[in-house]
Amino acid sequence: AAPQDGGRAARSCFEEHLQPGILLEDPPDEFPVVLEKPSAQAPVSLDVDANDGFTLQVLGIGMGPVIDWNKCYGVAMHRDIRRFDRIFEANSVRGDARDLLQAMASSARVELMVRRPKLFKMRLDRGSASERLGLIVDGSMTNALLVERIPAGSAFEQWNKVNWDKP
Repeated sequence: AAPQDGGRAARSCFEEHLQPGILLEDPPDEFPVVLEKPSAQAPVSLDVDANDGFTLQVLGIGMGPVIDWNKCYGVAMHRDIRRFDRIFEANSVRGDARDLLQAMASSARVELMVRRPKLFKMRLDRGSASERLGLIVDGSMTNALLVERIPAGSAFEQWNKVNWDKP
């Protein structure tokens, strides 16, 4: 069902975040999203992972308000919600993944702040060709490598200790 105001509320909120005359050369790292659900009880239709306790990582998108947002506004401005994006704010709530889920489930209008993952390149030197890198990964995803843990004493752990201040 379409919002009762024909989507004007979502457009006006979205337009508040744009500066006329500015061409976005690079997609934003963080961006606002305004979803209009038919009712507060209606689902947002996102499959998310809340395991870090602070954010919601998008694992999948179902039919509903997110698809509507992506079609109407998101893709054109590089502000579409994608797999692996992180939702770090919902209706002015931050800091706890459970609270984010509650905020998304308790209102027909859902205002999100979304963070896009960044491509990160690094150089890792192993002591020898036979030394293991030391990543425990989940190989179940076909288009991503999900690191489950970094064992103690591994080359990755050593790199993390030296480069703790890098993103």
